[in-house]
Amino acid sequence: MRTERVLRCWTTNCFIWIPIFAGAVAFASDTENQDREVGAFLTFGVTLAGIEEGGRVFGPIQFLPLEHPASAGHDFPNPPRFHQAEVDILVHLGEKIGLGLQATLTRYPDPPTDQWPYPVFAPPPLEAVRVADVKRVSTGSTIPGLRVVAIQDGFPLAFIVDTRDISLKERGMARATAMGLDMTRQEFLDGLRESCRAVPPEGTWILVYPSGARQGPLSERVRAELMQVWNDDYRTPQDYVVDKFRDNNWVFLGEYHRIRHDVELVSSLIPRLHETTDVRHLALEFLCQDHTGAANRLITAPEYEPARTIEFFRKQFAGWPYREYLKIFEEAWASNQNSGTKRGVFRLVGLHPCIDWELIHYGADEDARQQERKRQLRYDEIMAEVLEASVLEPGLKTLVFTGIAHATAKYTEYVFGTDEPLMRMGNLVYKEPYRSDMFFIALHAPFWDSSQETDIYPFDGAIDRLMRGFGRDVGFDVVGTPFESLLHERTGRYSITWHRFGELYDGYIAFRTPIKEFVGVTCIENWIEDEADFRQYWRNLSNEKASQAFSRMPFEQFKKEFCRPRPDHGVEFRRRFRNLPNLD
Repeated sequence: MRTERVLRCWTTNCFIWIPIFAGAVAFASDTENQDREVGAFLTFGVTLAGIEEGGRVFGPIQFLPLEHPASAGHDFPNPPRFHQAEVDILVHLGEKIGLGLQATLTRYPDPPTDQWPYPVFAPPPLEAVRVADVKRVSTGSTIPGLRVVAIQDGFPLAFIVDTRDISLKERGMARATAMGLDMTRQEFLDGLRESCRAVPPEGTWILVYPSGARQGPLSERVRAELMQVWNDDYRTPQDYVVDKFRDNNWVFLGEYHRIRHDVELVSSLIPRLHETTDVRHLALEFLCQDHTGAANRLITAPEYEPARTIEFFRKQFAGWPYREYLKIFEEAWASNQNSGTKRGVFRLVGLHPCIDWELIHYGADEDARQQERKRQLRYDEIMAEVLEASVLEPGLKTLVFTGIAHATAKYTEYVFGTDEPLMRMGNLVYKEPYRSDMFFIALHAPFWDSSQETDIYPFDGAIDRLMRGFGRDVGFDVVGTPFESLLHERTGRYSITWHRFGELYDGYIAFRTPIKEFVGVTCIENWIEDEADFRQYWRNLSNEKASQAFSRMPFEQFKKEFCRPRPDHGVEFRRRFRNLPNLD
């Protein structure tokens, strides 16, 4: 009789290993004398585990019979390569619990094979799993961290285990392991078998267990520690941003887009920075790089010309008719009038690559269209190149204002289904010799739940609950404070990791207005004055379907309806967040 071995993978250094845990097993028992029916399925799955140093392990295993050559005597053998159906099933299971596994699975250790390597076993029943019924249970799982199991006629076909942020005590462990569990092969298989009892013995099912890694309500101790950060070092958002330029040359503000108080904050910072600091530049995603010179001529002219500025702005961003973004130009002009002579001229830097959407949608020259599409695909690269050449290399102290995706440097996404990093502007410029003089601030807004395709409260509503008792707009450090360890379950469509606050941003600005009551920016009513404006508008929209729809709309109808309340501006903006739950 073979003695069961215990898997204990101790971490020995800070190198982060990224394995995959795919598994195959004939499941009636795990003895060497078991008779196996030819054509039986294998069990495979993935584990995600956090090691002591904070690294993450993504690990596949195949539960092949121990006498199989591919097992090499290991209790939890790594698969030499995934079969495509295994990848597709695991991706499908991951979607049920909010994990995007495609990018990682297809790059470990080689692209998946279409050749099934185990002739004595049947290939995974992909189509049956895709249409399987889903059963969600509220009780704990049979294995610590077990999140989802695909079950075929009472047999555990595939699984995902995630032990991140489940305490060692809850796992019955005294020390951390690279796998995240300390179980024998038989114990693990018994746990999977036990999970099958939760569904009928016939048919294909997907069993989903609740996550063990949710932030949950803050304890009174943690709540007090976080509130102490705000009370002991209280700074308004304006004061906070200005203060950050004492030790940094470049401060990045990342916004959700079209939230009114975010844009108004940036406008209010221009005179403060101009009068009290050495900052003389504001770099914007909302200004085309090729039009930087023209924009600076507008804001240094003797007179401010609203109509001319609207026309200038409209020709760059036909689909961005928002008064608060245009107000940035007026505030820069006013600041130059008041402080330009004695403090030096305040200038704007355009980062937008100037995409010609009319050419992309309606251009007759196919080569020219393809060249413009290539520029579109290099959006973040072009912004990074402009920022480096215009601001970073000359060493000009600058406030950088973009959408939060472009202002993120510490977290990297991946192009879906590949191992290619989806590099954003922030990632590209966050390098030596600049990175030590950079500071990244996020403006409070919802995060995106890719599993439910909806907005959710960041950090399980922790900041929003704190703000109900604090009641003041506040800017605060994340890194180096108790806020650093706040946990958020998901951060984006491509993420397979849990994120802590300090892994995302250096600082944060929160507002006393609850997210459900956020108000959007307002429409510029005279954005479209005549049919020529209207034609220029719809031919230059980035959304091709919207462009084509407007092309068929009579101008008078469009003009009548253009500035009516809609979800992305005005007081109706809050409808975007209408599905957010009420905080307890």
